[in-house]
Amino acid sequence: LKLVFIRQARSGAAQKSLVMAPLVPPELQGVDLSQQIDSVRVQFKDLTRESTERLLRRECSRLAGSKDISISELNNLVHNTYSDLVSLGIVKRESLRANVDVGQHAGQVDVTFHAKEERIALRAGASTTQRGDWGPDGVANIPSIFGGFTSLHCLYSKRVTGEKSTEASATFANPRILGTKYEGSLGYVDSTVDLTQYSSSTSRRRAVVGTVTDPTGRHKVEVESALRDTIPQQAPQAASREVFQSVLTSHKNSAKYSYLRDASVRGSDGHPAGGSVTRGSVELGKLMGIGGMSFLRAELGWWSAARKVSEKYDVLATVSVYGGGLLYPAGGSGAIPLQEKFFLGGNMGSPSTTIRGFAFHGVGPAAPRPAPADGQRKHDALGGDAVLNAAASVSVPLPIQKELNSRVFGFCSLASVAPKVSKSMVKDLTDGWRAAVGVGAAVPLHSGLLEFTASHALRDQPTDVRERFQLGFRVNFSL
Repeated sequence: LKLVFIRQARSGAAQKSLVMAPLVPPELQGVDLSQQIDSVRVQFKDLTRESTERLLRRECSRLAGSKDISISELNNLVHNTYSDLVSLGIVKRESLRANVDVGQHAGQVDVTFHAKEERIALRAGASTTQRGDWGPDGVANIPSIFGGFTSLHCLYSKRVTGEKSTEASATFANPRILGTKYEGSLGYVDSTVDLTQYSSSTSRRRAVVGTVTDPTGRHKVEVESALRDTIPQQAPQAASREVFQSVLTSHKNSAKYSYLRDASVRGSDGHPAGGSVTRGSVELGKLMGIGGMSFLRAELGWWSAARKVSEKYDVLATVSVYGGGLLYPAGGSGAIPLQEKFFLGGNMGSPSTTIRGFAFHGVGPAAPRPAPADGQRKHDALGGDAVLNAAASVSVPLPIQKELNSRVFGFCSLASVAPKVSKSMVKDLTDGWRAAVGVGAAVPLHSGLLEFTASHALRDQPTDVRERFQLGFRVNFSL
C-alpha cells in the first residue's frame, strides 16, 4: 500500500504557511488504520548535497525513531514532519513530497521524501518616471549558508514615485534557534525616506534589528537599536518652525512584542471570503535603561469580513477598527521624534493608517510652511501621539466583465488623531474626528489589487488634505 502526500498552498496574502491535510487516500479505504507498525525507515531522494540530507535527517529524528504506532498515527506524523521540512526553507517547496510504503516487510514502513535544494536566487529590476529618474532594486537570497539552517537575505531598493525612499538591508535568518522551532533573524537596515512633499523633511534610519518568532507565527519579540535623523528642508521652501524644533537626531533602544492572529479566508476570486485578523503590539523604549529615548507605544487592531453567496447574490462586508495606538514618553514628559508619530491618510496600505478621501499623511496635526511653492502643500504633517481609525464597506460583483472578478463597493471611514497624550486627549479625539463616505471598484490582479474610489468628506479639519478621487495599486509577492 502506498500513501502519497501532496503539498497544498493555503490562499491569502497574509498566510505564509503551507497546509497539508492528513487525508486518507482511496487506496486505504477498508484498511485497518489501527494496524501496528514496529519500525519506520526514512530515506531521501533527489538531493545533491550531503549537508542538506544531514539537516533533513535531524528534522526527521522523531519520525525515524517511531515504534509501535498505528498506520493512522503514522499518517499524522508524516504530515507534521512534512510541514516541518517545508518551514526550514532549504528545499524547494514545489519539489517536496513524501511517499509511504506499507507492507514491504512485516511491521516495517519506508518513508521516502523527494526534495530538491533551494538555490541562490537573484532578482533585479528598475522603475522610471516621466522625468527620467531611475529607481533600481535587487534582492538576493542565499539559503543554507555555512551548511546549516541559516540563510542570508539582502535587499536594495530605490523608490522614485510617491513616497520616495532608499533602503538597503542584510538579514540572517534561522528557523531553528538552539534546536527549537522558534525562528530568529538578525539584520542591519539603512533606509532614507523623502518626506519633503508631506513634512518638508527627509528621514534616515540606521538600525540593527533582531527578532524571535514562535512556531505558530502569532507571537514575535523584536529588539532594535537605531540611529534616526530628521533633515528639514532649507530655504527657499523651508520647513515649518515646528519641524525644525522637533527632535532631529535620536537614538532608539527598544523591545517590542507583537501578536498576530490571522483567521482570514480568501476566496478563489481573490477577494475575502470571511474570517478575521487581530493584531497588537507593545513597544518599550530605553531598553533595560540602556540609553536612547524613553517611551511606551501600544497598538491594537481588528479586521473582519463576512460574505453571503447564493445563486442570486454575492455580498461581502468588511469592518476594521484600529484601537488605541497610544504613544507617550515614559514618565509623561519629553519630546518624541517624527519617526515615532502616528500619521493617517491615503487609500492603500494598512487598515490602521489609511482613510479614503484624504491624501497620504493628510490627516492630523500640522504646521504652516513659511513659503510653500505653487502646488505644494501649505502645511507640514506633524503626526500625533494617539489615534483612532475605523472603516466599513459593502461590495457586490461588477455585473460586466465577470471573468475579471471585479467588485463595486460603498464605504465609510471615521478617524481622529490627538497631538498629545494628556488629560485633554479624549476631548481632542472627539473634537477632531474626520469622516468620509464614497464608492469604488476593486479588480484583483495576479499578484495584487487595483482600486479606484470616489469619496466625499463629511467632516474634516482646516489643515487636512482631501482627495476626492483616488487610484491605488497594491502588490503581494513572496521570494
